[in-house]
Amino acid sequence: HILIFLGGTGVSDGGLGVLRAFDGAIKDNKGQLLEEGNLLLQAASINLSKLSRLHSDLMIATDVTNPYSGESGAAKVYARQKGATLEQVNQLDTNAHQIASHVHESGGPDLDKSAGAGAAGGLGGALQLIGGQICQGFPTMAKFLRLDDLFEKTDLVITGEGKLDRQSTFGKVPFGMAKLAEKYAVPTIVLCGSKQIIACPTIFAGIFSIQPGPISLGDAMNKENTLANIANTAYNILSTIQHVLVHRPQEG
Repeated sequence: HILIFLGGTGVSDGGLGVLRAFDGAIKDNKGQLLEEGNLLLQAASINLSKLSRLHSDLMIATDVTNPYSGESGAAKVYARQKGATLEQVNQLDTNAHQIASHVHESGGPDLDKSAGAGAAGGLGGALQLIGGQICQGFPTMAKFLRLDDLFEKTDLVITGEGKLDRQSTFGKVPFGMAKLAEKYAVPTIVLCGSKQIIACPTIFAGIFSIQPGPISLGDAMNKENTLANIANTAYNILSTIQHVLVHRPQEG
């Protein structure tokens, strides 16, 4: 039994590197076999007739539900934050759609309708093709960690994410934690490095950026700064809670 958790890859190559390693043949628009670099930027077709498949029970846990391509696909949603230009984003998405079409026309799954196929830059879809089955990342993690048992005895949940934005609503950990905590009427607070308007913030009791003020990306990502800012923000939040509890009028 193999369980792979996907996320934080820093790439958007449609998982073609993995497919090539498993004997998939990826070619450009001239029919030339691609072997180096980000294959998805040049890919025009794929041949999976000789693709090796795992005979193990492979589960692919992902906290996002993005399909392989399209407006909610891997490239359109995640490639910009990984360094791609707008032109490259469009090229990656166009090529990913072509790959998905080739796979579907060859009798494979429709990756553009497969929730989670766009995880980790498309790696979710690639692992499906070698025999993997996608499962929800947070519920899988919660089961292994027995979070239900913990939340029954919990008064407050504090979770976090680097950047809380619309991507977070695709099933990432803060939302998973908040939804599970809500089941036990436990409030959830989120600490983040950066926050933007999100679809349903009311699920959280509070969202706090750890940054003390305007700051460059380099300074914000500095490890020492991050640790100090997290500590200061957490201290202020918990000190406030403690103050309220200590000075709350006693019943009776």
